[in-house]
Amino acid sequence: MALGSLAFRVVSADAYKRTRETIGSITGYLQESLSGIRVVRSFGQEPQHSTRFRELNDANRDANMVTVNLNAAYFPAVELVSALATVGILLYGGFQVIHGDLSAGVVIAFVLALNGFFDPIQQLSQVYTTYQSAWPRWTRSSTCSTSSPTSSTLPTRRTSAASAARSSCAT
Repeated sequence: MALGSLAFRVVSADAYKRTRETIGSITGYLQESLSGIRVVRSFGQEPQHSTRFRELNDANRDANMVTVNLNAAYFPAVELVSALATVGILLYGGFQVIHGDLSAGVVIAFVLALNGFFDPIQQLSQVYTTYQSAWPRWTRSSTCSTSSPTSSTLPTRRTSAASAARSSCAT
């Protein structure tokens, strides 16, 4: 279970980072499109912007589906391991009780101890999704707050302030 949890942590961290990046792309594109809506309309560029927005949304959906599939595989697997361990203890302990080698109270104590082990893991797995989705944003925020703009990230006539901010705070 430890190896599975480690693998899940590594893979899901990348997946959640990708999800945050796609959301950033959507909001950045939307902001730039809305700020230049008069130019877009005057040159009849609505279909191109609609297509690009659809592509960004599709990429975001795909990134989110990766995280959904990871969660759908990992969290039920934790539940399954917990249930199998409980069944194993009950079977082995039940046979020991039948043969008189063990009392029923000891088996119950083992099952309760096992639940005491798996309950925090199951609770952490419920909070882990929220943690993973927030971690890249916190990392980006801390990077932005500790960095200073360079001449290459300052806005020019050809780049908007939003584009300059994104390029200087990309993770």
